[in-house]
Amino acid sequence: GSVKSDAWRRIGFGVAALVAYRYLIPMIGFAPATALFIVALSRFLENASWTRSLIFGLATAAASYYLFQVVLKIQMPVPVIRLGG
Repeated sequence: GSVKSDAWRRIGFGVAALVAYRYLIPMIGFAPATALFIVALSRFLENASWTRSLIFGLATAAASYYLFQVVLKIQMPVPVIRLGG
């Protein structure tokens, strides 16, 4: 029972987070969507603290942005909603 239902709950949350991530990227941009996705996964699937989740989410988003935009020069879609600009 309990372990199996917890596993399905975690899988369901992971799939829902992935679907939300897919739709957030064109709306708010790659870096903010990535930060939110990683924060959600680390907080709710790994039970990390909010502080640790936020630091990990922001670091992952910054590293991913740098890798794709600066190093690989991959053009990201322009977000529909521009945050901070």
